[in-house]
Amino acid sequence: MPKINWGEVVESTGATSQSLPGGAYRVRVTAARYERSKKGDPMLVLVWDVDDGPFRGYFSDQFYEGKDFRHLDRVMLAGKGLGVSKHKLHMLADANPGFRPTVAIDADQTQPFVGKVAYLMLRERLYTWEGRDRSEVRVERWLSPEEFAANPAAPEPLDEREKAPAAYATSAVPAPPVPPVAPSPAPMADLAEEDIPF
Repeated sequence: MPKINWGEVVESTGATSQSLPGGAYRVRVTAARYERSKKGDPMLVLVWDVDDGPFRGYFSDQFYEGKDFRHLDRVMLAGKGLGVSKHKLHMLADANPGFRPTVAIDADQTQPFVGKVAYLMLRERLYTWEGRDRSEVRVERWLSPEEFAANPAAPEPLDEREKAPAAYATSAVPAPPVPPVAPSPAPMADLAEEDIPF
């Protein structure tokens, strides 16, 4: 048997063997930072993890280290997304009495967001990557504490998987090939024996 130095082994919960299902979750902000969108617009990026229930700490597993794109949401600070951002900040303030997220943003601060609670409705997304079907969750919408307490139903998964070509999608046995048909001879003119020149 191999000798294992257990002191160097990073403990893992094994949570990655089961996908996080869609539904309503109480989450806690674990990191916050300002970034720019592809268009150059400013945004606040909030990284979160599940805060209670059987999936508590789901994204703290070492599998997700360096993969916070799987559990974050963006609060746009310019452009058409400002209305949605105002709603997100309103829900964040409602979930954390006394916290004023707009004041922190106006002061260019991110640290006040860390540790704050939020209620998110997550939607499962099914997709194909490198030929294999996979699953992830995305933030569908932010909930108020009252909406979360009402235990809303999870949205139907968004299925964006690549479909197999039609020839492979069916389990029916293909019909046997039809043998080629020999060309029929050209019709012969109806000639009498005396009409043949030889």
